[in-house]
Amino acid sequence: MKKIIKIGLLLILLVIVVLFKVYLYRKIPQPEFNVERVELLQSKWNKKDSLITLTLSTKENFIQLYKDADAVNIYLYCPLTTNDFLEKDTKKDVFSIGGFLRKDTVVNIGNRYFYTFPISFEDRNSNNINKIISLELLKDKDCVDCIVVMAFFALTNFAKQDYKKFCIPKDSLIKFLK
Repeated sequence: MKKIIKIGLLLILLVIVVLFKVYLYRKIPQPEFNVERVELLQSKWNKKDSLITLTLSTKENFIQLYKDADAVNIYLYCPLTTNDFLEKDTKKDVFSIGGFLRKDTVVNIGNRYFYTFPISFEDRNSNNINKIISLELLKDKDCVDCIVVMAFFALTNFAKQDYKKFCIPKDSLIKFLK
C-alpha cells in the first residue's frame, strides 16, 4: 500500500513539474515592431563619445510577458553580412548591429510602448568596428533586417524568444556614420 502511495505522489509531482514547464515556455505573442527613429546622442563633455540609439514601438508591453522570470536580457540583433537568423546562435554573423535594452528606458504613450536600444556596429566578438567598414557593409543594402531577442531565466531554466523580423532603413544609419 505504501508503495502505491509513493508512486502516486511521484506521478502527481511529475505532472506538476510538466505543467509548470509548459506554463514557463508557453507560446508568447509576436509583437510587430515599428522603427520610430534612429538618433545620435552626443556627450556634452566629449564630442567623440557619441551613441547611436534606435527606438522601436509596439502595441504590446513584451517585458510584462516575462515578469515571472528571474532575469531578462533583451537585445537587438541585425546581421550585416548575411540575413541568417539562426535560433540557436545569433552571434554567428561576422559583422552585426547590436545593443541591449535597459528596461528603465521603456516608455508607454497612449496604446504604444517605446523601446530605445543603444546600438553599435560589432564583429563576432562584440568588438566595435570602424565607420569605414560599417559604411562598406551598408552600401548594397536598402535596409538592415533585425530581430529583438529576449533571453530569460525562470527557476534555473534558460529560454530564448526571437520576435518577428523588422527592417531599419539604411539611410537612417548612414547619416550618423559619415
